[in-house]
Amino acid sequence: MKTTGAAFGFLPEAIGRKGDIISCETCALMDFAGVGVTLANHGHPEYWGDMERLARNQYVESQVRDASWLVSDSARPDTYQFTYHDIGRRILGAWAGWSSPTHILAARETLNAHWGGPELKNKVRALQNCCGGSGLHGLFTLWKNAARFEDGTLSVNMHIDKKLPQAEIRCDQPYRGLLKVALNADAVVRVRIPEFTNSAVINVRVNDQALPGAPKSFGNFLELGQFHTGDRIEISYPLPIRTEDIAIGNPGFRQWRYRVTWKGDTVVRMETVDNDVEKAYSEFDKTNVGVYYGQSGPGRLYQREQMLQDVEPSSTELYQDTGALDFWKIT
Repeated sequence: MKTTGAAFGFLPEAIGRKGDIISCETCALMDFAGVGVTLANHGHPEYWGDMERLARNQYVESQVRDASWLVSDSARPDTYQFTYHDIGRRILGAWAGWSSPTHILAARETLNAHWGGPELKNKVRALQNCCGGSGLHGLFTLWKNAARFEDGTLSVNMHIDKKLPQAEIRCDQPYRGLLKVALNADAVVRVRIPEFTNSAVINVRVNDQALPGAPKSFGNFLELGQFHTGDRIEISYPLPIRTEDIAIGNPGFRQWRYRVTWKGDTVVRMETVDNDVEKAYSEFDKTNVGVYYGQSGPGRLYQREQMLQDVEPSSTELYQDTGALDFWKIT
């Protein structure tokens, strides 16, 4: 999966298409999340970094939070199979079927060659029922595994807010490199070291006092040791800003280029590079179709430049993970 996608979580819905269209389906992101956390939990902790970048970027960007681009025909009566009224408001919270790195929809393909009955011919698909369920499933997978408390040990696998009965974890990324852990139970605490930094530049404070000596590390985790109920741990680190140029596309066909700006593990700017073409070839439709790899199109993604600022993030109430729902505990 990693070799066919981008570091921010964009994964092609189909590998090796014979055309210019390349898109990311939320179902594929769900599968990536499931495989990644399974490997990370069973001897391959190096995949936690991939999972955090996925969670912070293409996964959350794939959920529809603004549907102003979708125009409804409320004057048209609903039928037993189709509904038309107030579609924009009703699809808030849905998940992208085939996104590009810059838009909720990558291309205006009808896929007449292989998918859908007669009633779906010549219609563009933007969102699918499968992706709605997959979006929630994968998001749960990432949230569930961001931090776990097992056998007296608190493992912070991703620098993402998480509330457990034994601890509340708050992270200020992408605004600041600061992770805070408030313990509600005695625990051995271990925290993953983000891939963009290292243990030598990480500072650890416990109850507003510097941790004596350099923090110990094992693999890609800080092994901080035993702490007690009421202890407050703060871990700070530099949050670098870096830029990389990437290209996505099918071998032998048009490549779509982007300049990606990262702040820590978060993409804060997605710039297109010479992608402002209106049409490209679809092997399913056997013709050129409208595409959205540039600046214009439905549901613009990665509108995040405010995250470049160093500001005081505001806190919100967290839902507590009581452990009542877990994959291997369901019977």
